[in-house]
Formats: sequence, structure tokens, C-alpha cells
Amino acid sequence: MKRLFTTLFLLLYSIPIFANLSAVNFSNLPQDSKFQDNLLVFLNNSKYMNHFTPEWNYPISKNELITITVNFEKELMEQTPRTYDLEILQLITMRYLYNLDAENYAKKIEDKVLKLKKTYSSEYRTYWIYGNYLTSSSQVIKGMNEFLYVIKKIKELKLLHPAFLEDYSYSCLLSFMFKNGLMALETASELRKKNISDYWTYKQLANMLQQPDINGNYPDNETWNLQKKENKFKLFSHMFGTSISVEENWDLKFTGLNNKQSFVMISPQKFVSSKGKEIGISVLFQYLVSDLSYADFVKNTKEKFSILTSEQRTINGINFNVYLFEDKSKYSSMGGSKGYYLTAEIPATKYSNCSIEFPYEINHENIETGNVSYYALKNGYDRINDTIYVGILLDSCNEVFTESSNFFWELINQTIFE
Repeated sequence: MKRLFTTLFLLLYSIPIFANLSAVNFSNLPQDSKFQDNLLVFLNNSKYMNHFTPEWNYPISKNELITITVNFEKELMEQTPRTYDLEILQLITMRYLYNLDAENYAKKIEDKVLKLKKTYSSEYRTYWIYGNYLTSSSQVIKGMNEFLYVIKKIKELKLLHPAFLEDYSYSCLLSFMFKNGLMALETASELRKKNISDYWTYKQLANMLQQPDINGNYPDNETWNLQKKENKFKLFSHMFGTSISVEENWDLKFTGLNNKQSFVMISPQKFVSSKGKEIGISVLFQYLVSDLSYADFVKNTKEKFSILTSEQRTINGINFNVYLFEDKSKYSSMGGSKGYYLTAEIPATKYSNCSIEFPYEINHENIETGNVSYYALKNGYDRINDTIYVGILLDSCNEVFTESSNFFWELINQTIFE
């Protein structure tokens, strides 16, 4: 069984990060004295087994605790009538036995989860507890996907249990969804009427979202991140609050933040014109923080092109100026230059970067010792706290303008700007 620790967690592994028992409505459990006495013993012992520890330094032996907890799990199975709270408590008990390295509980957990998801399909607590289990057993992405299923289904964070939000935020910390983790903790603190700075997770998440120095220079690998998502790749930048879907066979170039701006150039595979020519096109993204007014930024860029038409379009919630241009003197052997130039001004908001984040595998150096993996979390940057000007250029020609235009708009419609 593989365990997951982060370097942040090493000093805190004895703290019950996952508040599993908060998922149980104890008033729906049997109330007879025998069951309640055994439940009390289980609850008193929970602080020793609601997490995995590589070293056992507790007043009860691990073997004795396993025996007591296995007996309690059997008692849970025997209870009738069956209620969901009995079932979820049994799943949590299995989870605790897994933490204690009891035999065969990984498979028992999987079987139990499948049954609960089928029998109680509307209950989000199954996904919650299972997500915790997967995350702590070094299956971070699978665990986060359980949480995200709940988030997408319920949508309004305030409708979720604050302990769910606290656990979700910890999984966000492990899967590089730092801004979403902060938003979840903010909601949890409001629900609990608690100061958000009291959460140790909040302090770690905040440290992972450093504010970039707009007057500083950053290399490309600190400004941009390229990660696989499903069958595509995402090129995204927390600094600029943007995410671009790219294909593996495209030519891709990008620059770091330098002189308050950064560029991305995408060149897809060549298009074949009606005349049988293979013609390459490119799309250039410019992200800029400028002392110029937006009107002057637009004016300066428009002067570089022979504009045919102009319009405004809303793309993924952002208002863009769209300019169609043509220049017969350029690319004359291909019918002349023809393309689009788009501009937008995008102010920062408290939610900037939430939509561009997704869980991805930890791909930097880790150290494995026995059945424990220790990962060093990588620092991240928050969205530049200023209005960003965006300019997007389609550099194409008349001979493949229809094909390149279709490509361009499909690309832009999948791009996130925040």
C-alpha cells in the first residue's frame, strides 16, 4: 500500500487532516447502550487512526487497535435496519483499518464504494470519503476527481458540509489547484464563522500563490505550465489567468514574463489549399500589462493592419474587439495575407485562475522510502493583480483562410481568460 506525504505534511501528519467522521449523522445510528458504548470507544480511538503514520507512538498498540476496530466494523455490518449513516460509518471504519495496515482493506473499500454509489446514488458523502481515501493512498488525481464530481453536481459551495470543503481544499493543495482550494476554505470559514487564517491549509495555499512582481522578469517555465489533460494538453499561466488547449503535434513556443509581457505562438500542422499547396499558419497570443490606456493599446495595434471589418464578440465571458484584416502585398503567391486580430482588457478578480485549474500528476522529484512517498510541493503564482491586455493574431492567407479561420475560432472558443 503506497502512502502519500508532502513535505508540508511531514511536520503535521499527526493532525487529523481528513474530517471523515463529520460525514456521519450520529442521530441516525442505533441508540441502544451496547452499540453506543462501542461507538464511543471507536470515536475515542479515532485520533490514532484517522491518518497514516509511519511511526507508531501511541498509548495503545497497533495490533490491539486493529482487533478492536475490526470487531466494531463487524458490529456495524450486523446492524438492522440498514441506513446510509451506518453504511458510511462502516466505510470510514474500513478506511481507518486501511490506515492501520490491516490486511485486505483496500479491496474491501473499493467493493463498499461501488455498492454505496449504486444504492445511494444521490449521496455525495460516498464520493467525499472515497476521495479522501484515494488522495491519502497516493492516488491524488483519482481522489480529486471524486471531489470534483461533487463540486460539479452541487455547484454552490455553501450547500456542502464545511468539513467536505476543508478536505477538498487539502486535495487542491496536493493537485496544484491552489486558487480553488482557497475559495473552498473561504466558504468553509464563513460556514463555521471561523477566521480563515486559523487554517494551516490556508497558510500553505497562500504560500503557493505568490503575487508576481510585474516589474520583474520570470523564465518561461515559471510563467507557463504545460500539462496533459485527457487527450489534449493545456498550456496555462496562473500569472496571466489563461489556459490554451494545444495538440501534441503542434509547434509551440512561449516566452517568460519580460518587460511586462509574454507571448505564445502556435503553429498547427499545415493546411492543404485548393491548389494543392501545403501552407502553414500561426496564432500569436500577447499578454501585456501596460501604462497605456486600453484605447491607446487598441489604436496602436489597429494601425498595423488594413482593417476590413470590426465587431465585438463575447468569448468565454470576455468582451473582445474582433478585427478582420487583409493585405494583398503580403503572401502574394498565396492570394495575399488575411487574418484576424483580437483585443481585450481583462481585470483581475478574486476568482481569477479558478477556471483554468485542473488536477495533474506530481511530476517533479519525489523520494520513496518503504511504502511512503514524500513529495515536495512546487510553489505557484497567482494572477497578476492588474488589468491585462490581450492581443491575438491569426496570421494566414486567402488560399487557406476558410480552414485557418475554422481552426482559429475553435482554438479561441476553448481558451480561458480570467
